[in-house]
Amino acid sequence: MLRCTYIVLIHNNESNIPNLIASLKQVEGNLRKEFIFIDDGSTDNSLSVLKLAVNDLPRTTIITQQNQGPSISINKASSLATGDYIHFVEGHEVLHPESTALLIESSLNLGAQVAVGRVSSKVIAEKIKTVPQLIETPIKTILTNQIASTREIGRSGSLVHRELLDKIDKADSSIYTQNMSLSLRCAKYSKFVYIDANISSASARCDDQSSRFVSYNNLKAIYNFAKANPELFANLTSELLLALSRESIQRGDKINYSIKSLTSKYIKSTSLDAILKSYKKELDRLF
Repeated sequence: MLRCTYIVLIHNNESNIPNLIASLKQVEGNLRKEFIFIDDGSTDNSLSVLKLAVNDLPRTTIITQQNQGPSISINKASSLATGDYIHFVEGHEVLHPESTALLIESSLNLGAQVAVGRVSSKVIAEKIKTVPQLIETPIKTILTNQIASTREIGRSGSLVHRELLDKIDKADSSIYTQNMSLSLRCAKYSKFVYIDANISSASARCDDQSSRFVSYNNLKAIYNFAKANPELFANLTSELLLALSRESIQRGDKINYSIKSLTSKYIKSTSLDAILKSYKKELDRLF
């Protein structure tokens, strides 16, 4: 029997926790399930509501800490995980009963260790009907944002084989959120499966991050990963510049990087070192 660990990130989600726990109890599949909840410094009654709600949920662990962010939370919780797969869940969502089984089955059938689906803002009632899609070049997909969900491994609607998570040494703890960072690290070793259907529903997140902060985290994730893995980016100059253009805060730079992205498809003149210097300039400006 396959084992699945649910890592559930909680931060000021007291109103949704009963619905979340109810959905976890209804998840289908012939799986041995364990649940690791990590309360990341909630300032509401999330922790007390959680403790009451999980009374009859088997194999449950609750971790509490001062607010340290999703990356550190993921690393702390995953170090305790014993499942073959880790299904990442956030405190503001409700899982579709078929979600975990579909993610795991699609991964096994298509030979990938990562699977991700869509997250809806509406309650999902219907059965999931979709043909899973294999993403052969996930790094390129992540950089160009062709499928937004692929940037959010470690957040709602994503699942990773635990062996892969151990292989990449988990999340980059120097980055507060895991937008792109965990995705890129997983993409180094595995293809992705994309489920083009809503596999969970979620209310608005309570992390109140500004667009500037999100851009900083995205650029830092790409910068750290490209600097550590230059061999992977020999043919991704255009995609790196396109990502830089989208995250830059000044309109003039957005246009400049966008033009460079287009021309680099035909003129291979911009080195990776030069691009990383541009990333560093934008990071310093955003900080």
